[in-house]
Amino acid sequence: MKIRTMMTALWLGAYLKKLEPLRKEVFRLRRAGDAEGERKVLAQLVDTWSSAVLEHLRIDHRPQYEAPIPEGPVVFVANHQSFLDIPVIGATLRGHQTGFIAKSDLKKVPLYGQWIADIRSLYLEREDSREALLVMKEGIALLEQGFSLTLFPEGTRGEGPEMNEFKYGSFRLAFKPGVPIVPITVCGSYYGYEAQMEPRPVRVDVFVHKAVPTAGLSKAEQKETERAVEACIRAKLEELQRARQE
Repeated sequence: MKIRTMMTALWLGAYLKKLEPLRKEVFRLRRAGDAEGERKVLAQLVDTWSSAVLEHLRIDHRPQYEAPIPEGPVVFVANHQSFLDIPVIGATLRGHQTGFIAKSDLKKVPLYGQWIADIRSLYLEREDSREALLVMKEGIALLEQGFSLTLFPEGTRGEGPEMNEFKYGSFRLAFKPGVPIVPITVCGSYYGYEAQMEPRPVRVDVFVHKAVPTAGLSKAEQKETERAVEACIRAKLEELQRARQE
């Protein structure tokens, strides 16, 4: 393990202990069945943790918003460049609750893997179609309870700053309960970790697009929506990349 990665892991463990009171409150509300209260504390918890991680790693976080983020459950759909994308998105949402649909490999990461699970995230083994279906059902149930989720339709982190093709099957997460999709474009996080496989201070631009309604869409309209969401994220990524080079 590289020195910077080891130091970051030690800091993360110490910082998570500071957040233990909030974590305990989340689980108290969860046991009590107080979903509204849990969402509020989760939003505070994720915002606090995400902002602290970015500050510790000296990430120059630059969010932009095309429109206000809707109240109520939504599915945030983002491109995926780095392990940093989870705290980057958590800080970008500014107190709006979200869990994540994450690859099962992340579960094995000490402390971080458990933390992601605690905030109402779901782990997905994409090669297991039966498990993927069960996770999709769990995600839909969470959305119907009022919780929001973030998914990365590329299915894996990019091997560079460019976007991979989206896997459209994951969009069912939004279509089934009819909740809005909020596209998010992340630019620059690849250089904050993946490029050298250790954390490094970088600038990360994030653009939150306006919400896309999904209620009552026909099958043809759903397919059109999938393509449109991918296209808008890709176009904005290319725009942000050009701007960074000027």
